[in-house]
Amino acid sequence: MAYARVLPYLEFAGVDLSPSEYRRVADEARALFERLGDDRGLALAWRLRGFASWREGNAAGEAVASARALEHARRAGSHWEEKEIVLDLGIDLYWGPTPLPEAIRWCNDILARAPDDRAIEMGIAHALAHMHARLGDFALARSLAARCLEIANDSGQRMLAAALAEVAADVETLAGNHAAAERMLAEGCARLVAMGAPSVVDEAAHALSRIACGLPVDGERLAGLATTTDRAPRALLKAAIAAAHLNAGSLVEAERDARSAVEYFATTDFVTFHADSVLILGDVLRSAGRTSEADAAFQQALDLYRQKGSLVSGEIAAARLAG
Repeated sequence: MAYARVLPYLEFAGVDLSPSEYRRVADEARALFERLGDDRGLALAWRLRGFASWREGNAAGEAVASARALEHARRAGSHWEEKEIVLDLGIDLYWGPTPLPEAIRWCNDILARAPDDRAIEMGIAHALAHMHARLGDFALARSLAARCLEIANDSGQRMLAAALAEVAADVETLAGNHAAAERMLAEGCARLVAMGAPSVVDEAAHALSRIACGLPVDGERLAGLATTTDRAPRALLKAAIAAAHLNAGSLVEAERDARSAVEYFATTDFVTFHADSVLILGDVLRSAGRTSEADAAFQQALDLYRQKGSLVSGEIAAARLAG
């Protein structure tokens, strides 16, 4: 009965509760599983508690809960839970406020404890590719992204492999290879759409890559995707839509949508995406001739990138600030 209480919330089968409601269910289940001495149940309860933090825009809180869940999954010998937790934890570490050197140490420690586990290697390679790209080690980042995709494809996870196009594309974007990133994301997004599972995060990244290549973007389609109830992906789309408006010269609409993204990310600890959206706002303000406001935005983005330790993105913001 306890599993029946928790699993529907982790599978998100038509469930859309507030963070406090997710946390209440998680804590009720955790108390019961503690009395039963059930480590797998405790892993599930801590995962759900982590998801409550994620819904609040608190990646650091989810990382703490995921680390507790990982301990229990290992004790229970529950490999499926372990690999799911590792994937979530990797996302927390590169989305959230943990500085890159510390986040990389976390990932390497997890990998060292499961050196022959391809499923865990895939989740860690995914996170590390994003991280090393931000440090400018593109050769290592490319090899990690390729390994991540190789494992997903070899294990027959077609939908996941399509979604993971974003990691290789992110590496190429940071390396300045926007055409390569656009091709990767176009293919990945098309495959996801064909499977009936479009990814809002990948679609936002694809729109930005097209803009960087000077290609047109279907703003109406992006606006339709922005109806998602998940606030973080919706804010990513708003930032992409703002960039599309800027590209079309619609500065009022561009500022409106850029500010919408910035205002949401300012309530979270999703440092990189906060900085990215502030950078877009700065571009809009500079195009509108509001130089001092634009410079303030570029400085804020630079400060956020430095907080995360993102060297490559910091150089981009510094270049904007220098004019």
